[in-house]
Amino acid sequence: RAGSSRSPIWTGGGVTFGPTNNKNYSGKLNKKEKKAALLGILYSKVSDKIAIGISDLKLSTPKTKEASSALSNLPISGKTTIFLAKDDFNSEKSFRNIPYVFLAKANKINPISLLSSDSVIFTKESLAELEKNFSAGNKSEGMAKLTKLPTKTEKLTDNKTAKKENE
Repeated sequence: RAGSSRSPIWTGGGVTFGPTNNKNYSGKLNKKEKKAALLGILYSKVSDKIAIGISDLKLSTPKTKEASSALSNLPISGKTTIFLAKDDFNSEKSFRNIPYVFLAKANKINPISLLSSDSVIFTKESLAELEKNFSAGNKSEGMAKLTKLPTKTEKLTDNKTAKKENE
């Protein structure tokens, strides 16, 4: 009458509604919310002086030695993401062998690449691309703050003046 002894109604029997492996963890995020989140992350990186703006990142030949010497002149540490405006063959070939340095296109910016980086580097063209993407309809005040990103020399002078003020 009761069927199998492995039935869920018996002690030691099966589970009635057991777990399945088809759980979907993705969620929808509105475009405005996504834009606001990215601007918030970018602004926090700039205010913490983790983001650096450089004028140009053109390498004459695809050599890792040139790329590492270019990075050694910048005040960066840890995991670094470099945002470029467009594909650059020499840059891609040069930076791919350097550990903890990642290249990304400015129009493909995402929160994960920003949050997982200890340092972020933007070229002048990539900042223009970001400004074009983020201000597509209205001029955002957050983007105006980001376009005033400290360059390498500005950041170094800020550190020197901060040390003098502390003394």
